[in-house]
Amino acid sequence: MKKQTIIRWLADVLVCCITRLALTTKGHTGTCAAHSITLTILLLTCSIQATVINIPDDYETINEGIAASIDGDTVLVAPGEYEEIISLQGKNILLTSSNGPNASIIAGAVLFENGEDSTCVLRGFKIVGNSGYSGVQCNNTSPIIEGNIITEHDGYSCSGISIRNSNCIIRENIISNNSNMATGAGINITGDGSTITRNLILNNEVYQYEGKGGAINLAGTAIIYYNLFINNVAVGGPAGAYGAGGGIYRRSINDTLGGMTYIGNNTFVGNEAWAYGQQNGSGGAIFVHGHLDQENDTLILINNIFAYNYTDGTGSAIRANSVESLYFCWNYNCIYENDIYGFESGINDIFLNPLFADTSQHDYSLQEGSPCIDAGDPDSPLDPDSTRVDIGALFYDQSVGIDDDAQPSGPYAYALQQNYPNPFNAQTTISYELPHQANISLIVFDITGRLVKTIIAEETQSSGPHSVVWDGTGNDGNPVATAIYFYRLSVDDYSIVKSMIVIK
Repeated sequence: MKKQTIIRWLADVLVCCITRLALTTKGHTGTCAAHSITLTILLLTCSIQATVINIPDDYETINEGIAASIDGDTVLVAPGEYEEIISLQGKNILLTSSNGPNASIIAGAVLFENGEDSTCVLRGFKIVGNSGYSGVQCNNTSPIIEGNIITEHDGYSCSGISIRNSNCIIRENIISNNSNMATGAGINITGDGSTITRNLILNNEVYQYEGKGGAINLAGTAIIYYNLFINNVAVGGPAGAYGAGGGIYRRSINDTLGGMTYIGNNTFVGNEAWAYGQQNGSGGAIFVHGHLDQENDTLILINNIFAYNYTDGTGSAIRANSVESLYFCWNYNCIYENDIYGFESGINDIFLNPLFADTSQHDYSLQEGSPCIDAGDPDSPLDPDSTRVDIGALFYDQSVGIDDDAQPSGPYAYALQQNYPNPFNAQTTISYELPHQANISLIVFDITGRLVKTIIAEETQSSGPHSVVWDGTGNDGNPVATAIYFYRLSVDDYSIVKSMIVIK
């Protein structure tokens, strides 16, 4: 008998025994004691029933571990390669790796098809294609998919992530090098309500028969924000498909119903839409199509950067069709070396170089002096540094050099450099400069503000340049998951924050 089965059997016996004791106690000493013991039953039951199932120590395969789990359990997967088509089997659990996506590889697919809800989480795996399935398939479910690498899925209609009639949360993943001959090589969405945020979506390609939505095909509604869309391609084939939406293709799922799509604070660089010898591609970065029920349709695109995208047809940044009468908002976007087609530009759009830090290293954070700083929609939420929102996926931190009466007058030369390399895998170097001896701390935190790593804690350091190497592990000693993180240097009463990308 497996360890988890024995524990649960003992739990049932314990609950039965304590229940009998509670009834006996109630008969002799009253209801207060009975209520107290009943509460004890509940607490003991919860603490015993919440179980960590280890793969392969407790069960050899991931599917066996899931079958033995109940809602609220954690199935913890050790490093290794697992050739499985994994089904969550209706279990609302945390399925996670112990050492991050480079260590725990699923050569196959993960299926959510039995009504799993938002308490079901898939975290920290590298899911590579060899099965004929999409990497992650969601049918009539609403799980959270976070911190994974989903790559190399290739088939007629395979995608990195396939979402059908589901409202999923897709966040902090790397979705790369997936391809198919239809639509949505990175993510293919049919249905309403999904949220796609803080993902790195790159090098995905659709081609030949439909050629729509290299990174995302959206037949429905979704919220898409703070993502990097890099070098995704939609190619039309000789049969007449024209290639549309290298980054995002938004179509109508049902022309009799409206919907809502929000695309905000994303960065689109190097995405392409074209066709073999036909010069009729559309929307290098985005192609959007309104619903026929335009009075009930909403389409909002604000605070995005479009740079160096390509089409051999119209709209290298975006082409929009049928948006005359729906609620269509396009404003506060940066368009550089690109054009728009099908509508007039927003009165607050800018057509200047966004000044990325280093495109050769896929570092699309903003340099000092970027026209995108403090240029976003003033009604949007503030950036983490409490200033007006920047345009694009990665904000420029300005929480440095703030003067007050308690500090001497004059400029402050605290400097925090962009980590290098960025993105990084095994380790990265963080450099900074102090104008005088100071008490400093250096921490890493995630997008929720949760402390991930204390690199330097309240240490007095001399003036001059300094550098430190971070190996990508958290305070618990385990490698962090693939995601966008922030690092903050605090010097006396001042702080500076920059972002970085970890690819495991």
